[in-house]
Amino acid sequence: MLKRIFTLISIPLSIGCLKAQVTDKVITSWWFNTTNQTFTGTNGTIKVNVESVYYTSTLAYIKSSGIPSYYADGVTGVNGNKKPKFDGKDQTNVFILPRTPTVGTAATRIYLRDQGAMAVLIDGSVALTPCDGKSYNSASVWHQIAYKFEGNDFDSYNGHSTPGGQYHHHVDPNSLYTVSASSTHSPIIGFAFDGYPIYGPYGYTNTNGTGAIKRMTPSWAIRNITSRTTLPDGSTAASSGPTIATTALGYYFEDYAYTASSGDLDQYNGRICVTPEYPSGTYCYFLTLDAALKPVFPYFVGDYHYGAVQSGNMGTTGGNNTVPANATLYSSALPVELTRFEAQAKECSAELVWSSASELRFKHYEVEYSADGKNFKTVQTIPAQGSGTRYNYNDNPPSVKVAYYRLKMIDNDGSYQYSPVASIVIDCIFNKINIKTYPNPVVNVLTIDGLSGKNTKIRLYNALGIVIQTANVTSETHSLDMSSLLAGNYVVEIIDNTTGNGLMKKVVKR
Repeated sequence: MLKRIFTLISIPLSIGCLKAQVTDKVITSWWFNTTNQTFTGTNGTIKVNVESVYYTSTLAYIKSSGIPSYYADGVTGVNGNKKPKFDGKDQTNVFILPRTPTVGTAATRIYLRDQGAMAVLIDGSVALTPCDGKSYNSASVWHQIAYKFEGNDFDSYNGHSTPGGQYHHHVDPNSLYTVSASSTHSPIIGFAFDGYPIYGPYGYTNTNGTGAIKRMTPSWAIRNITSRTTLPDGSTAASSGPTIATTALGYYFEDYAYTASSGDLDQYNGRICVTPEYPSGTYCYFLTLDAALKPVFPYFVGDYHYGAVQSGNMGTTGGNNTVPANATLYSSALPVELTRFEAQAKECSAELVWSSASELRFKHYEVEYSADGKNFKTVQTIPAQGSGTRYNYNDNPPSVKVAYYRLKMIDNDGSYQYSPVASIVIDCIFNKINIKTYPNPVVNVLTIDGLSGKNTKIRLYNALGIVIQTANVTSETHSLDMSSLLAGNYVVEIIDNTTGNGLMKKVVKR
């Protein structure tokens, strides 16, 4: 193993600051308004995003106007032919979330169809249930899906306002994550009122945090019916809905039914699984999109919350809570502000570079390494050197495949925060031998040539460092079939079976 080398160079840099994380995500995952940013529109000047978070030992209190920083009055709807009917107004919301969520029961769960807001998003706005509060012929039997009936009223972020000026989303809040980032686990985009997190559409294939990243699919689908005369439970509807020839299926809440295990998610549109923020696992919801990346029912949460909902959040008076006097104000100000944190592959080693704009009350950094992006260990402790310092650290990670790094930034009082995680694929050639791999990128078959008749083992790893193919080879040339694999980066490793020595590691693209 190469020796780890640590160097310091004092060079002030000025790049946009990176926001670090602390352990309790329900307290720290918000878009905090740290600069008193405001929006001035039809209803006056309003502070945007989340104004502050308070907490006790059991609860978190989220204060927000309900207006995100990207909001704009009177913008053209997504179809370009209609403007939003109502403009945003300061809602002076205080939502209460449990710091340790608990599973709900049949007796305590509330049917969500007509409940309005059921989650708060990280920008301080709310997510509403799929319905728009209206029903066919006002009979309260067939309830309208807002996305279908009011979609042309949505702004480019899929949001709009109620008559009372409450800006909200019924579907995909696309400003809170990168829709096209299909090869990485989606971030937390909000919390349901039961305290469980809501993620964007992409997660690990397997609930234990393994497997490729995939788009999570709901277990709700449009019913196979020819007329709107029965409800999803099979009972006869009190009144019939519009004919399907007049209004296609999918426009009413009752057009949908849940079929267990037909998708990745359960009745509540979530599952218990490992995520980057919860390496030990948690229940969480996933935003649902179809293959064309368009919103698909039930969008955020199913017909009920999975967990027990904290009182004071739902209904017409929801969000009108008071922060208790004994609650602690969470400070989103960091003892250290990073202006840069990067990882680069240098043959068999990893080079980490970071810089700080300020280091206040700050003790030291701990460089942490992980082979799977979930379980980290400290590989080096680096004392703080003061604001404006550029730090350099070289590491030779064991079992080089995909390497993940983060910084644990520890304050003088022992509190700490984490930097974002940086990941790299190591393109490592162990010995200078004439082994060739082609073509790169691979169309269907990768050819490995120059094995010299050695008794070799070939392994193919995916981007998560999981072995997906192996082969024992004694010939000069070997063909590796990659035709069934998804597009992305893979690592080919060649090992001499006789000596156990690594001969080559090479990154190939499919």
